[in-house]
Amino acid sequence: MRWILFIVVLFAGCLGENTDCLSYESPSMRDSCFKDKGDCESIRDEMQKVDCLKSIAKDMEDPSICEKIDGPQGDMCLFEIARSTENEGICQAMKDDYWMGECYYELGAKHGKLTCDKAGEKMMSCVRESISHRMDGEICSVIVDKSDECYNMAASLMNSTRSCEKIGNETISDNCISGVAGKLGKMQYCDLVVGQESRDRCKTLVAARIKDSSICAMLDLPQWKSECYDLVGRKLNDISICNLAQREGDKSQCISAIALSMKDSSICSNIGNKAGEETCLSQF
Repeated sequence: MRWILFIVVLFAGCLGENTDCLSYESPSMRDSCFKDKGDCESIRDEMQKVDCLKSIAKDMEDPSICEKIDGPQGDMCLFEIARSTENEGICQAMKDDYWMGECYYELGAKHGKLTCDKAGEKMMSCVRESISHRMDGEICSVIVDKSDECYNMAASLMNSTRSCEKIGNETISDNCISGVAGKLGKMQYCDLVVGQESRDRCKTLVAARIKDSSICAMLDLPQWKSECYDLVGRKLNDISICNLAQREGDKSQCISAIALSMKDSSICSNIGNKAGEETCLSQF
């Protein structure tokens, strides 16, 4: 009903000032009276006038009322209306770049609008919240300069390789798929990986996730086969699997991790070389 009162007061303003409020001797009481009646323009105190205009603008969802407010308060007024109406066009009317960016961020992050590309320094933060809110990577279609980073983020948040496949850079795409495969323990996703080294990395992550050392034996590249045994051995606290690691560093790290996990320094003796054993014992 407040907006109806505001229209009535505007009409009444054409005929003369509100004489009821003018009867008060105290300026603050007169201003309070004008505010209660929605006659914002008659309020002398600037802060109360701004609050009055912002309140009515929000109630009426009318951005033109915000134009009567100077400075940042005017943009804050527009921000509130843009947020409540989810109208991204209002953001463009803001004079201050900060509030314009905040406006686009709010609509993109909280309301799923495709506005994150205009959110300035908070663009990728906006993207993250937008993807989490919408649970799709559509927002990445407008993130031109960082589209690969965006699709990679979408894949991670949604645990889906579909976004990975939209990444232009092969290495980033392979790492994206490997990350999802490792998180879900899905070996079949590794078949989507193009590069041989990246494919072995993908399978290593899956092997560690599902704690299956038999996968390590199927890897083609020696460095990933060794790291695979290292990771799976740690997961299972199994020294015999650590011993299958061809690289001495992987074997030492694997056994050291088990010794620390089991809080048993005597396990360090299984490393088989003095330097590695001393490093292992230094943990205790």
